[in-house]
Amino acid sequence: GNSATNGGAVFTRGDMTIIHGTLSNNTATSGPAIFNLGVLTSGNSIFDGACTAAGLTTSLGGNLESLGTTCGIGGATSDRINVSSGELALLPLADNGGPTLTHALSASSLAIDDAVSSNCGWPFDQRGIPRPLDGNSDGISACDKGAFEFDSIFADGFELGDTTAWSSAMP
Repeated sequence: GNSATNGGAVFTRGDMTIIHGTLSNNTATSGPAIFNLGVLTSGNSIFDGACTAAGLTTSLGGNLESLGTTCGIGGATSDRINVSSGELALLPLADNGGPTLTHALSASSLAIDDAVSSNCGWPFDQRGIPRPLDGNSDGISACDKGAFEFDSIFADGFELGDTTAWSSAMP
């Protein structure tokens, strides 16, 4: 995460929209990690950390807000607020491929395949991985919440899917 005096992740006095964003483990020495004095609109995003929502918040749905986070995002029925760290299941900020560091989702994250489909207009995640993928292995491709699209096939670094056909193709 980032750190700053105010708004370690975001400090805004104007309008800002976050779609498929992950804001986690950001700190501020004086004030919250997310400091919103303007209009914050969000959809399919993950908010994990202290927040001040003195401005207006508008939810497009599909947001996850951690326990104690006070962004005021939970306005849509598809938003989940007061989600525990275990349910968020975010991994530490790391090089998971792509041009920037990301918080990967672990296989137990509530964010997997749970985004609002009408907000899933972004064809790639932050790393450039196509979305949607079938992250929960139910046979249906659906977008994940946040900046990272989980791929269950190589979740543990190895093929987890059905490899029966491989044996006939590769003796």
